[in-house]
Amino acid sequence: MSSSKPFPGFASLHSFQRTGASRDFTVDIEYPAGGDPLAVTRGKQQLVGKARARWAMGSSKPGEVIWTRFVGPVLLREDLVNAMKAAGSTGWSTYPVEVKGKSGESLPDYHGLIVLGRCRPVSTERSMRVMKEFPSGFFPVLRGLAFDETSWDGSDVFMPEDGTAWVFVTEVVRSLISARAKNVRFTPMEEIEQQVM
Repeated sequence: MSSSKPFPGFASLHSFQRTGASRDFTVDIEYPAGGDPLAVTRGKQQLVGKARARWAMGSSKPGEVIWTRFVGPVLLREDLVNAMKAAGSTGWSTYPVEVKGKSGESLPDYHGLIVLGRCRPVSTERSMRVMKEFPSGFFPVLRGLAFDETSWDGSDVFMPEDGTAWVFVTEVVRSLISARAKNVRFTPMEEIEQQVM
């Protein structure tokens, strides 16, 4: 796995995550024939038929990005999908999904995200151990995630090959999504923090 594209540095690669706000429009999603949510997101399982999503909690108004209550699946509105295509971003595809709103109304033009780009597993070997203040006091955290740079396949949207749910994006995708969606959090890889267990 390698790319002729220059590695942009971990400061220019961002995690793609939900903000965690309870007010966000959030759905439950079902896949036909026992589809596995993370396997579908990782492009490891091909759907036969259409996924179905329905409002589960939060706002009654969906945005450009819809999060689900599963780890992994995320839905993108068609205009965002088209913007990502127009920008020539790589490492992703979509699957069909039928979305129902809070009142059971049909919400057309959404697609499930499939992440095809890959890198080797992330690790904390290069992380910095720092003390961080929490409501209950100061505790150590590891700051920064990294992977073998030569393993990045050059994709703008990618996941580690270890089967985890991390999704990372390049600056071009971060800029496109952040300009349109408010319920997404992007963190540079070198700033991602994890508590020391």
